[in-house]
Amino acid sequence: MCVCLSISAFSHVQIYKFVRHHQHWIQMQLQAVEANTPNTGNVNNMSGLKKSALNALIVLLALITCYSPYILVDVVSLVYPINPFLRSSLSSTAVFINSALNPFLHCWRISEIGDVVKQTCQKLVCCK
Repeated sequence: MCVCLSISAFSHVQIYKFVRHHQHWIQMQLQAVEANTPNTGNVNNMSGLKKSALNALIVLLALITCYSPYILVDVVSLVYPINPFLRSSLSSTAVFINSALNPFLHCWRISEIGDVVKQTCQKLVCCK
């Protein structure tokens, strides 16, 4: 589990570095080109990349927050004996909360998904 969380964190850092590099490259290109009209396509693309990176960060933080109790309970159980049923119940609950939380995070952060979910829920309510 620690390996998976580490890979996720490493991946997010790489995404962040890519977005920063891409933003710097676009700014240098815009400065090199002397045009009368601003190139809003690149600015919109950059804001989309930033939003995607922020969304990935939020999902990663939720993942780490929900998996931390699992890791903590495992570490504590090495030092202090814990009832195996209680140990698995506590840690599994936090992991399952992450799975339940992800759809809400995606609906909140990605407006297109949120709009489709709202439309689907309205259709379900109106049909009944």
